[in-house]
Amino acid sequence: MISLIASTIYAQVPDFDSAEKLLDSKEFEVVIDILEPWANSNSESKAGLARGQMLLGQAYLALDKHDKAFKNFLDAKQNWRAIDSLYKAADANLMVIETLSHQKAIKSKITPYLDELVQFATDKDDPSYLTIAYGRLATSFNHADDMENAIAFYDKAIALAYSTGDTLRAISQQFNKGVAYNSSEMKMYKQGIEAFTIAAEYFLKKNQKQYLAFAYNNLGESYAGLKDYDKALIYYLKADSIPIETNVAKTKRIIYGNLEALYRNKEDYRSVVYYLEKQKAITDSTEDRYQNLNIEVAEAKTQLAESEKETIIQQQKSSRNKNIAFGLGGTLFLGSIIAFLVYRNTKRKQRIAEQEKEIEVQKTEKLLKEQELNTIDAMIAGQEKERQRLASDLHDSVGATLSAAKMQFEHLKKHRGSLNNEDELYDRTQLLLEEAYTEVRAMAHAKNSGVIAKNGLLPAVNKLAQNASATGKIQIEVQDYGLDQRLEGSLEIAVFRIIQELVTNIIKHAEATEASISLTQHEDAINVVVEDNGKGFKAGKLSNNSGGMGLGSIEKRVEHMEGQMEVDSTPGKGTSVIIDIPL
Repeated sequence: MISLIASTIYAQVPDFDSAEKLLDSKEFEVVIDILEPWANSNSESKAGLARGQMLLGQAYLALDKHDKAFKNFLDAKQNWRAIDSLYKAADANLMVIETLSHQKAIKSKITPYLDELVQFATDKDDPSYLTIAYGRLATSFNHADDMENAIAFYDKAIALAYSTGDTLRAISQQFNKGVAYNSSEMKMYKQGIEAFTIAAEYFLKKNQKQYLAFAYNNLGESYAGLKDYDKALIYYLKADSIPIETNVAKTKRIIYGNLEALYRNKEDYRSVVYYLEKQKAITDSTEDRYQNLNIEVAEAKTQLAESEKETIIQQQKSSRNKNIAFGLGGTLFLGSIIAFLVYRNTKRKQRIAEQEKEIEVQKTEKLLKEQELNTIDAMIAGQEKERQRLASDLHDSVGATLSAAKMQFEHLKKHRGSLNNEDELYDRTQLLLEEAYTEVRAMAHAKNSGVIAKNGLLPAVNKLAQNASATGKIQIEVQDYGLDQRLEGSLEIAVFRIIQELVTNIIKHAEATEASISLTQHEDAINVVVEDNGKGFKAGKLSNNSGGMGLGSIEKRVEHMEGQMEVDSTPGKGTSVIIDIPL
């Protein structure tokens, strides 16, 4: 019915815009039914005929009818040339090449069409068109699973884009090259990491949040491919922490799906359920995917229950084995004394009543003593908690300021008499000492004074970075996303103290020259990322070095606020700390 009506309507005036919409909706058969009768009639101008042939070629290509796609693209190219629409003819030539790329047995036939494309761009002195063409050809070979040619054309596109100063296009092709490396056909994840790292650094520098989130997600996929799930988790969480404005649901579904798969590999079914539920929350209940998610959630919950049951069974087996061993060892002994126990049984019964009374008295006395001990413990714990709070506040508030002052004194001492701005550095050092003095006095009067209470979290962090960078030994950059409003006062202070301690650790231990602080405020959480390019360390169980307030102490604070903290560090490659705190 559709093809008959379409033929009648479009035999005179084809509606190409409607046909393009049908292509976008993947209604390929309908497009062919509409346009094929009209194209065979040759009743349209060459421009109209060429446009219709391009649409037909795309429909046939999508259905893997490569012979018919090839013919329509070739006819379209000739019709565009006949009316001197040379760029459109070149586009048709690109589609010819893409069609041939799907036919592995005749790929040698691509060469003359490719030479023609290069010659056209050369004649037009238009390297940017050739860059685009190389990129499209690389993508076509990628889709055709011809990775060798895909990588070769990505490299050509990247080199040509850099040579013409088109850095953004070069980085985009670098990103696409990484996708090819990560494909199931290549599985060259280390090369993918290299490509996505280059792209991520550029997107971060240009503050292109959407593409940065994509790059971090793909870095996570690369590390997951290498089974380095801890690294993969860091980049997935980074991707999730970046606020994006377009294609939010689609992007989040990909990230949450990757996190779900990662936790499946780690057999952490509680987290699997969590990220399946997050996918459900952004999926329309009318979609088939929503029903599939319901099924997957049910399966994951079953796996979680089975996993927990298996853990209990293993514990019971271990306990039972111990009991059996004791039982076997004691059987002979029990057999030898059973007669003696029978003899004593009568007398024991007589003493039971007296013992029960005695036990009741002892229970009552024990309960009273426990209540007394609990009261004393609570008092001691309260006093200890207060002392720890005062010690922690004093360390955090003054520590970073004095560390910066100490670094400036060392700088002045080392370069005494040879600095042009020596007086200015002395003034800065004096200001730092005065600020430390003011903070100590404020603590003595039990007030939350200083920069955090006066101006808010972001100005405080900016000033912290400025003070730490003043010596010139380290440069700290601050980035913020969504911090348009003040947070609750105690939360601002807590977050600032954590960042302050992380910066102090970098200054004291990392030997870094660059560091960054990223603050992102979501609707239900605040995300903090602190990174440096220092010497790093072997990430394992966190502890406090030399009894000080190190990463272990910070982790306890975050947990106290019901947050999560991830630390990623490798010797010689710096450290990243990611913290999520619910609002």
